[in-house]
Amino acid sequence: MSFVLASSAYTNHFDVLILGAGIAGASVANAYLEKGLRVGVVDSCSGPAMQCSAHRNAITHPSLGRGRTRYQQLSLKAFELAAMRWGNQWKTRGVFHPAKLSNQDASRFRPHEISEKLMYLGIGPSLAKVLMPKDAKRLTGLHHPGVWFPSAGSLDLIEACKGLLKSRSNLHCFWNTPVFAMEWQQESWVLYDAQHNKIASATDLVLANALGARDLLKKQKLDLFLKPVRGQLNTFLIHKTSAWAKHLPKSALSGVGYCMPAEYVPDIQAYLWTVGSTYDEHQENKSPDAKSDQMNLEQAKALIHYFEGDEGALIKQSEFVGIRTVTKDRLPLIGALPILKNCYVVNALGSRGVLWSTLAAEVIPALSHPSAAAFARLARFGLSEDLLAAVAPARFFAGPLLGARASNSKPILPSGPSAK
Repeated sequence: MSFVLASSAYTNHFDVLILGAGIAGASVANAYLEKGLRVGVVDSCSGPAMQCSAHRNAITHPSLGRGRTRYQQLSLKAFELAAMRWGNQWKTRGVFHPAKLSNQDASRFRPHEISEKLMYLGIGPSLAKVLMPKDAKRLTGLHHPGVWFPSAGSLDLIEACKGLLKSRSNLHCFWNTPVFAMEWQQESWVLYDAQHNKIASATDLVLANALGARDLLKKQKLDLFLKPVRGQLNTFLIHKTSAWAKHLPKSALSGVGYCMPAEYVPDIQAYLWTVGSTYDEHQENKSPDAKSDQMNLEQAKALIHYFEGDEGALIKQSEFVGIRTVTKDRLPLIGALPILKNCYVVNALGSRGVLWSTLAAEVIPALSHPSAAAFARLARFGLSEDLLAAVAPARFFAGPLLGARASNSKPILPSGPSAK
């Protein structure tokens, strides 16, 4: 599959330029392409999904919080969108969230109380089911109570990004193209390389390039207040004769970390089991780390409540390291950047890249190319101005920097449905 267009009619001015070809940039690019706009995607790698999106086991499910916070409400809305967008492409279907009780204390599990809490959070029976140990064992392989999300699942981010950026006439991808600077000139954004050669220009610019956006915006005297978080996951080999074999899950689990279903490989008469992910704040080193290996071993035992399991029976086969970005309030950055005209950001997705990128694919085009239909769609999914204000970058820039031009209490939304 080719991702670079070769056309004699090609010019380097676009309706929209998007920096970053991970799941965030690819999702937003696809949304613009479906509107018939001319889109340029710029990435420093040789193809899509080669940084934090370069793995095949991203699980997605609604958030279970202590209360109806904005984070919980937004993640639920985003999950509904993601299930519609990706549900038929889930690599594995169903995610189980085990109760935070030891095996000995499982008798204290109160299913009716959990069901009431789920309803309070807006998570109805079509999205989640409370399971007692017997049913959990049948569905997930884990004899432990918890909450089952039947419409949740896992996504192969690499294949997803390739599909979103499949070759078409209104798309041009610039691979192996680091961006050194961005400048607003004559009602357009212009991107430059390190030698100050022009890469491309566009009416609208979307920064979906994680820490790369932080570095570019510092040159514009703006700080995104991003915190890098290193995450490592491991794939372990477990021989079928191991005591672990009868404890391995047959569905994805989420709790103290996450894991995929164990996959039996007949050729080697063993299981392969992917477990992750560590959460190493303020770290940007992508080298594998033995300390992270050990943390994932401990998470493996905790996820399936098999604390007495012999760690030596889990043989490390491989690892994946990604650098996520987060904000201090855990919510993503999705919206217009204050002061910078026609400049938008999709960042701080943390470990919920599928959820927040799907949300961004709805929100960013509605902001840059507003229409009554786009606003109606946001409203139909319960994405109110208050909720969208919670992810708007302006929440970190209100006050003296912006004066009357932005407020924490008001989202950066167009005032009317007139299109560009």
